[in-house]
Amino acid sequence: MLIAFILFTELASHRLALSEPTLPPIDSNLVIVGLSNSATLLNSGNGKIKIYASEYFKDKVKSGIGKDGVAFQNFFERLFAFNGEKSYSRVLFGSAKGTELIFDGRVTVTTREIEPSFITVEQGWSLPNLFDPRDWGLWYQRESLSDYLAKQKNVKVVGTESLNGVPCYLVQAPNSSIENATDKFWIAAERGFRCVRIQYEAIAIKKVKPVRYVFDTTIEYQELLISNEYSAWFPKRGILIRRNKSDGKQLGKNIMDVTDFELNIDVSNLFDIQISPETLVWDLTTRMRLPFKKLGWAP
Repeated sequence: MLIAFILFTELASHRLALSEPTLPPIDSNLVIVGLSNSATLLNSGNGKIKIYASEYFKDKVKSGIGKDGVAFQNFFERLFAFNGEKSYSRVLFGSAKGTELIFDGRVTVTTREIEPSFITVEQGWSLPNLFDPRDWGLWYQRESLSDYLAKQKNVKVVGTESLNGVPCYLVQAPNSSIENATDKFWIAAERGFRCVRIQYEAIAIKKVKPVRYVFDTTIEYQELLISNEYSAWFPKRGILIRRNKSDGKQLGKNIMDVTDFELNIDVSNLFDIQISPETLVWDLTTRMRLPFKKLGWAP
C-alpha cells in the first residue's frame, strides 16, 4: 500500500509534466488505488457546482408539451452542492425546474415546486451519478470504478495511449454482462489518475431482437488551485455517445458542461431543510406515508 501511495503521489502531482506518450509500467492494482484516491479527493470538502446539459441522447434539442400539460425540453441546468458526505441538487432549468434533492449521508429527501405537498424520501443518494460531475469517470455500473475493477477478474493494463495529447494507461476488463465483450478505460496519471475515457457494450431488446450498442464516454478536465501548493483536476465537460455495434451509426449524444465551480465555500444553508416533523412524506422504501420525524433526518 505504501508503494502504491508513493507512486500515486508522484504521478498525480501537478508539478509532474509528462511529455512523452509512454508511461512507466504499472500494475492494475496500483491503477485501482489511484482511482480510489481520486474518488476520495473529489468527494470530500465542500463547494458548489453548476452543470448544463446541452443535449440528452438526441441529435437535436427538442421541446414540447407533455401529457400532464407541462412544457419539457431535453436539456437542463442543475446546481450541485456538497459538504463532506452530504449532497444537494436543484434543477434550475428544464421540465423539472425547482426540484430539490437533499442527501444527509443516509437518505434523500426530494421536494418539487410544482407539487409542494408531495415529498418523497429514499434510502441512499437517489440521483444517478451520471449527473454529478464529481463522479464522471469515477463511477461505473452503479458503483465506484475502483470497486468495480477490484471485483473483476483478468483486469489488465494492456499498454499506454495518448488521448488528446494526454498520456494514459489503457486498462481492459471483461464485460460483466456480455460474453466475449471487453470494457476499456483510459486512465490519465498526470490528471491525478482521472479516467478520461470509458468504452463499453450493452444490449437492448428491440422488437424481440437483441441489439448491441457501444457507449463511449470522454471527460475533459480543468486544473483547479486548492491552495498555494496543491491543485486538483476536476471535470469540465462530459460527452457520452451511443452507437450501433453493427454499423457504428451514432444514435444519441449527451453533452454536459460544468459552467461554474466554487471550492471551500459555506453551503450549510442549502441543507437547512424546512419541513415540519409532523409532515407526512412518501417513503419509497416501505411504500408508506410516514411522519417526517420518523426518518431520523440528520441535517
